[in-house]
This record gives sequence, structure tokens and C-alpha cells, in this order.
Amino acid sequence: DVLVEEDRFDFRLTDSWTISNSFNLQASIGAEFSSLGVVAPGEEPREFFRPKGFLAASWTASNMYSYRARLEREVGQLDFGDFVSTRSLADEIITSGNDEIIPEQSWNLSIEIERTDPTLLSGRISPFYERIEDPNDRVLFSDGTEGPGNLDTAERWGIEAEATLLFDTIGVPGLRLEGF
Repeated sequence: DVLVEEDRFDFRLTDSWTISNSFNLQASIGAEFSSLGVVAPGEEPREFFRPKGFLAASWTASNMYSYRARLEREVGQLDFGDFVSTRSLADEIITSGNDEIIPEQSWNLSIEIERTDPTLLSGRISPFYERIEDPNDRVLFSDGTEGPGNLDTAERWGIEAEATLLFDTIGVPGLRLEGF
């Protein structure tokens, strides 16, 4: 039996500003403090202090176009099951637990462009980039077993998009094409 305990304190201070009828800002600053550990004789919990927050802006350029941007410092959460070793008797697979795993943190940047046109083409496109510190993944341990652990860094980037094309104005009422 393994008992994992966490005490967490999370605080944020958030405010919004309307700069003009078409431009808004929002900011949040905060931090998370946690004490995390496997409850066992002689084991001391580990303590983490992680700053987090975001800065977001939105601009409505016209009735048809709007733009949004967001920069965020995010702190991940651990699965307490990652601390525990398991064994599958049927498959003869041993997964080691890892009481040294730490939560991942990331810097996330996203930009979104949205077009709203009730007569022809509407949609949004959103490129994003994430720089992840201490990403959680499966790792190989020195004793030959594998289990949850941390990598040094990782990057994730891509583009999310969706669009709706209405065919009403080109002669086919009610027909629409959607893509994601």
C-alpha cells in the first residue's frame, strides 16, 4: 500500500481593461505552492513554488474580423498513480512508480484570427507554440524497468482551424461545407 498526499495553495489576481470599444486586455498573475510526497517513515515531502499567469488581448477589427492573442505560464498536475509501482501478472509487465517525478510547466503562446461572414465563409485559424519544462512521459530506469518520469524539455506547435462555407449565395440554398 502506498499513500500519496498533497497540500496545495493556489492564488491568482486577475483584472481586465477595456482600452477602446474594439480592444481589450486581461492579465492574471499568480502562483502555486504544493507540498507533495509519499507518506512513509523517513520520507520528507517535496515542496514546489511555481509562478503562473497570463496576458491576453483581443481586437475586433471590423464586423467580419477579430484577433486574439494569449501568452500563458501554465503548471501541470501529477497523477498520484505515477508514484506507485504496478505489475500485470497476465502480461508479465512491471511498471515502476516514481516518487521523484515533478509537475511539468510550460510557456504557451497562441494567436487566433476569426472571420464571421453569415453569407459565405466563416471560421478561425489559430497557430500555437508551447515550450514545456520537465514534461511527464514514460522513461527507462537504471534497473531496466520503465515508468513515469520527466524529460528535460519539449516543444509543441501547430495550427488549429475550422471553417464553414455556405453555398446559399452561389445558388445552392441550405448546403454547407464544414472543416476542422
